[in-house]
Amino acid sequence: NAPDGLAMDDHFHLLLQVRDRVPVVCVGEEADLAFLVRALQPGEKATGFDVHVVSPAAWSPAALQRALVVFVCNALPLPGPAVVDLERLLRTGGVVVIYPGDRAGPADYAALPWLPAAPQRIVDVRSGEGRRTLRLRRSNDPIFDGLKLPPGVVPTLAVRRYLEVGPLAAGAEVLVSMEGDVPFLLARSVERGRVVLFTVAADRSWSNWPLTPLYLPLAHQLARHGAALVREPLWVWLEPELRVPAMPGGTPDKLVAPDGTTISVRTAQGADGSSYAVVENLREPGMYSVEEPGGVRRPCLAVNLDRRESDLKVVDASTIPQRLGVRSVAVVRSREELGRKIEELRVGRPMAEWILWLALLVGVAEFMFANRVSRRTAPKQMKWIVEPSGRVRPAEAME
Repeated sequence: NAPDGLAMDDHFHLLLQVRDRVPVVCVGEEADLAFLVRALQPGEKATGFDVHVVSPAAWSPAALQRALVVFVCNALPLPGPAVVDLERLLRTGGVVVIYPGDRAGPADYAALPWLPAAPQRIVDVRSGEGRRTLRLRRSNDPIFDGLKLPPGVVPTLAVRRYLEVGPLAAGAEVLVSMEGDVPFLLARSVERGRVVLFTVAADRSWSNWPLTPLYLPLAHQLARHGAALVREPLWVWLEPELRVPAMPGGTPDKLVAPDGTTISVRTAQGADGSSYAVVENLREPGMYSVEEPGGVRRPCLAVNLDRRESDLKVVDASTIPQRLGVRSVAVVRSREELGRKIEELRVGRPMAEWILWLALLVGVAEFMFANRVSRRTAPKQMKWIVEPSGRVRPAEAME
């Protein structure tokens, strides 16, 4: 904003927190999670997922402290606190993926009322009838964004056992089905989160699903989908006691204010069991940092005064270059437009149209130059001589 009588609010501080690795929790025994963990962390190359394995018998509330996606693989029935923690994750925004197994019967799913459909029974497929073709029912679902199969590829499974489900719950959908319209992958939105239910196990005990080409990319898609559902608050009102979400890397004991003074920070727990940081006596706007070993300060909180004169309307796209101080900015408003812009930057724009325009400009310039030169050249004139006999003859040509 323009300078005014209150000089303290003429500066706007912004701190953007990003994640370089998506926290994923896999609940189950080691044998049940072998294929899934390997798919999320193939080889030594970093995949962007921070995978944490939890045994159902060793469950603790800290297991889902920073998780965005939880895979439950043949881990039912879960203890009561674990079910409460999963419900809290769905309320705040996240994905819970349920894989069935031999350990749980249909009655064990009754403790999870937010499933897309209630399991009815476990069906054993007779020998020779287990080949099933998968069919995508909801290709526009966010889970499948960017996931494409090569032309002519039809995914098939060799199924020995699957979980039969009842009618769909409110808001539930069948995303992928097997031959005969048997649900294979179901999903349902629950408050700000989403529940995904497979009807085959995560290992090879029920089918060859872990050996198919879709197993690994779909696991990655589900993990990224969970990260996309989380919406951290962009701002909070400044008060004498400020409550902020748990900070990345853990909540520090103290913060360093812009003027160098130290401010204490304490951790509290809300009624829903979620933890947050409480910062007191924030009296100065600016960047508040955490002092790490070696005297290095890492910014972790930006404080601005309540500026009532600020204009919070949507920024006009034509004013963005001026606000950022750059010559040009590419503004996109849809996923498809973003893909086209990225493709143009990666491959380049076609130059045929520009070359035709250049040839036209060169032709016009050449025509104008030739016309001007021709006007400067004096035409030749003929002189005629009339002899006394009346004969007219041309004289020598002269300039």
